[in-house]
Amino acid sequence: MNPAANTLLPWILIALGLINVVLSFLVPDRKKSLIALGLGIFVVVVGFLQLGSESIQRYRWNQRMRQIQSERQTDLDSLRQHLKDKSAVPPATTPPPAQKK
Repeated sequence: MNPAANTLLPWILIALGLINVVLSFLVPDRKKSLIALGLGIFVVVVGFLQLGSESIQRYRWNQRMRQIQSERQTDLDSLRQHLKDKSAVPPATTPPPAQKK
């Protein structure tokens, strides 16, 4: 699934479950009405579980990205320091090669 569908799936489930709960009261047969109500509540609960799971996964992903960024920033800072130290040391001068006549 694409990211937009992953983000909207729990909200769609919750909405469908709520519609099912509301429509379950329109069913005249008591037994069928309770079955529809139970299924509607089940779909709403599944939607909330999916929403919570997705939020936790997104939080962990963001934490991992921050950790990787800080590690790379540390690596970049050490590389900059290394290049700065290397450029601070004057290069050894070598005599120019002798020209042949």
